[in-house]
Amino acid sequence: MKKAFSAVVSVVIVLCAMLSGCSVELRSIDSLMRPPHTATEAELKDSINKLLGNQISYRSPESGENHSAIILRDINGDETEEAIVFYVKNDDTSVVRMCVLTRSGEKWLLVSDFAGNGSGVLNVDFVDLNNDNDEEILVTWFLFDDKSQKMLSVYTADTDDQVLNVSTRISEPYSIMAVTDVYGAGNKQLIIAYSNSTRVTDRTTLKLIGVSEGDEILLINEMNLDSRILSLLSIASDIPSGSTTPRLYIDAQVSDGQCITQVLTWNTEQRKFLSLINDIAEPDMTLRSSNLLCKDIDDDGIIEIPLRKPMSESINSDTSLGYVLEWCEINNSKLVPQEYYVVNLIENYTLYYPKEWKDKIFVKSNISTRTWDFVDMNESVLFSIIACNFEDWDETDSGATEMLMMQNDTVYFCRITAAGEERRITAADLLEYFSININSQG
Repeated sequence: MKKAFSAVVSVVIVLCAMLSGCSVELRSIDSLMRPPHTATEAELKDSINKLLGNQISYRSPESGENHSAIILRDINGDETEEAIVFYVKNDDTSVVRMCVLTRSGEKWLLVSDFAGNGSGVLNVDFVDLNNDNDEEILVTWFLFDDKSQKMLSVYTADTDDQVLNVSTRISEPYSIMAVTDVYGAGNKQLIIAYSNSTRVTDRTTLKLIGVSEGDEILLINEMNLDSRILSLLSIASDIPSGSTTPRLYIDAQVSDGQCITQVLTWNTEQRKFLSLINDIAEPDMTLRSSNLLCKDIDDDGIIEIPLRKPMSESINSDTSLGYVLEWCEINNSKLVPQEYYVVNLIENYTLYYPKEWKDKIFVKSNISTRTWDFVDMNESVLFSIIACNFEDWDETDSGATEMLMMQNDTVYFCRITAAGEERRITAADLLEYFSININSQG
């Protein structure tokens, strides 16, 4: 919780520095939002108009680091930047075109000009897939504002008799993508997963795109994912201690409001992906709410999977409408809890729950007073979290109170008893442990 708060503070500090007149940062952000400023920008634009005609309109990528419709990049290792341009013809805006210009002396020359695979450009990236020190161009296209179903095209620049040529190596539909060293051998591959939202086919596939022994960029491996998958949500990866091979975590929706995680790793001997969870024997091992996605919750470089578990409650508790959120690591095909949180669904908050509290501190809920008492095995209250309307908040009320947060018209505050103080529970701890549920983690 503290780390997450620190990250937010860091973002605020950066934004404040930008708004206070930090010209270097402002120029950096501005350069992403429009065609790059170079000494030959006017000449470049003039050359584009002469080569492509005046009846064109630029189309900028909508996400990623490269936001400009004109991207300058050295794509063939000659230490001279080429220009990659995305545009539409004004008489046909249904297809975005891509052209590449190279500089020869004082002139810009057209190298390639072709129709892309969509009516919009979502993202442009550059990755060296074949370790030749020249970057491939990765372009994500989308159709008719539907960014859920995308097409990835990989382009390479080759020089033959001093003539530059840009050509398509592979194009594949995808829903989510990651760039990682699947083999753990020092070079990068593309991982894409595709789920057809039209349900023309029930298959959801995972594909590995890499370089063959003949130095060709192609589809290396393909496998079917869980047959229950309706849509793909996210993909993440980590490298466990003592290994060089990453694990892939694929979050996918399997029903209305529920998702699972498939965890895969590459097996060199069998030359295919293997599941690290027995999806057949325990298909619901990772089943939970679909707004709970995998992430590195404790910043140790290892991905955790969130699981929803029953809460330890007092025998005198009302119906709590809450649960424990366990963040688990994969260890020998088992899910091992690393961090715990209790989630109050009625009052919409989450409280970090230290490991030493597990099975020792229980929740006693009182719906009418909007209170969760945290009690020990003898039913002695250690501390309470209370919610109330702002107009009812009285910080001078009897008992030691500390406001934790105010959200809209609701005040959340805590009270710590003498028994809680003996356990060394402090208001500062609870303030750090407390957070409002984002998108209602239920």
